[in-house]
Amino acid sequence: MLTKRHKRNVMSTTLDETRLLAMPEEDYMNQQQRAFFEAYLQRLRNETRLRLAEARAGIEGRRCWGDAMDRAVAEGNQTFLLRQAERDTERLGRIDAALERLRHDEYGYCLESGEAIGLERLLLDPAAKYTRAVQSRHERTRH
Repeated sequence: MLTKRHKRNVMSTTLDETRLLAMPEEDYMNQQQRAFFEAYLQRLRNETRLRLAEARAGIEGRRCWGDAMDRAVAEGNQTFLLRQAERDTERLGRIDAALERLRHDEYGYCLESGEAIGLERLLLDPAAKYTRAVQSRHERTRH
């Protein structure tokens, strides 16, 4: 059983978003920050896998419908679940790639420029591969 003192020590060593953002720039992607983002990515991965399993179960669900209205509603639900499953599958790939970059000490740095992506951006999109500037350039050339 944890004592109050031990709980306080554990809490003081746990990095949260506020403490993460308050860290000096020279601490970028130090061990604490890497551990924070690894836990964050793992949590997102687990949530996404669960949502994907639920979507797949819904897709494989009931196949017989009563009338035309029931059929239309069911087909609409199936379409929604298929789109959700596609998004979650793509998201899982991005999360897994981010975890792989973390294992190879490449996480948090732009794959193109090598510059720091930035903590704020990583908190918004923990699977980000590029700085905002590089991402914007990619999006402009794509359209």
